[in-house]
Amino acid sequence: MTPAAGTPPAADLFRLDLSGAVAAVMPAVLRLRRELHVWPEVGLSLPRTQRAVLGALPGDGLTISTGRGSSSVVAVLETGRAGPHLMLRADMDALPIAQDPSAVPRSRVPGVMHACGHDAHTAMLVGAATVLAAARDTLRGRVTFVFQPGEEGHGGAALMVEEGLLDPLPDSAFALHTSPTYPAGTLATRVGPMFAAADWFTVRVVGDAGHAALQRPGNPVTAAAELCLALERLPLTSGPFEAAVVTVAGLQAGDTHTAIPATATLRGTVRSFSPAAGRRLRDELVRVTTAVAALRGVGAEVTWELSYPVTSNDAACTQTLRRVARDVLGADAVRDIEHPLTVSEDFGEIGARVPAVMALIGTGDPGAGPAAPNHSPGLRVHEPALEGGVALLVRYAQAVVGAPA
Repeated sequence: MTPAAGTPPAADLFRLDLSGAVAAVMPAVLRLRRELHVWPEVGLSLPRTQRAVLGALPGDGLTISTGRGSSSVVAVLETGRAGPHLMLRADMDALPIAQDPSAVPRSRVPGVMHACGHDAHTAMLVGAATVLAAARDTLRGRVTFVFQPGEEGHGGAALMVEEGLLDPLPDSAFALHTSPTYPAGTLATRVGPMFAAADWFTVRVVGDAGHAALQRPGNPVTAAAELCLALERLPLTSGPFEAAVVTVAGLQAGDTHTAIPATATLRGTVRSFSPAAGRRLRDELVRVTTAVAALRGVGAEVTWELSYPVTSNDAACTQTLRRVARDVLGADAVRDIEHPLTVSEDFGEIGARVPAVMALIGTGDPGAGPAAPNHSPGLRVHEPALEGGVALLVRYAQAVVGAPA
């Protein structure tokens, strides 16, 4: 991306009207977002997405590295002046969901789409990196732009930390997440827990295979069905002041009408807002599974596949973001999220290590009807909202690492 003709010189970007600098990169931001949307990739290996990001980042002013175990990209802007180290992060991966065929633009990859706005996250951060790299003479310290794969249940943030791509860790971090629930031109956040911790579990039930004409006490299918209902009642035991969710999201057993299978498998998640609540629910899940299995005369084994920590917002970082958002979007545009949300995000891996803030930027079309939620085939991103997102990322960086005038 290169600034359009007439863009103010780099040293004057923040001393003049920032909207001109952001507006100049928006055509390229939208092109990148649409390219990523049309060619989505799932998981930790995103070669096409990585090439698109590398090709869109400015060639001057950034030191770029990529991951070994994933298609991550880290771009570092060194100002040459002492100051804070800020991380700005975007996730890049899509979901294995078939998109609504009426969507424009529409994914060309069968059964895969950007159903959580990560294409927009990535494009906005590339736009912010372009503006900030051009304005490095007005900054101090360091800004690290992190493009992370594998957020959707693949532990991408933890892998990047493990590989040392985020060394040295920043002094603070900021990330935006699109939300069709909020109209374009708004931002929502809160201090403290923002998103829940998540644990993924699998229960393998082992029983007695046999003819479906004979009712058998060790039927793993009926045991699994009973276990589904019992596990979803577990949040009632998590404590009166702690929200929690246990969801069984998958049940696989058998492939014929006439035979009882030997096994049944349940998969699901536990969501909680404190380590104590999470441990208690995990212990309860194992206890209930053991009890139901014994009652039904089957065996059962619980395994834990993935854990994301609570995404919690630092008070000082959140205060700075709210001030910036009021300036960028308007005094009435900033919303407070009253209660933490039971969705999960592995930005919590960063927030567990350094002060951090995540916020929801509204991407709902104010002129349309009710919006389809994230993780649904009908998700739409109202593209005019992305200019405000780029401006927020840039202005937040200016607030943290901007050099005194």
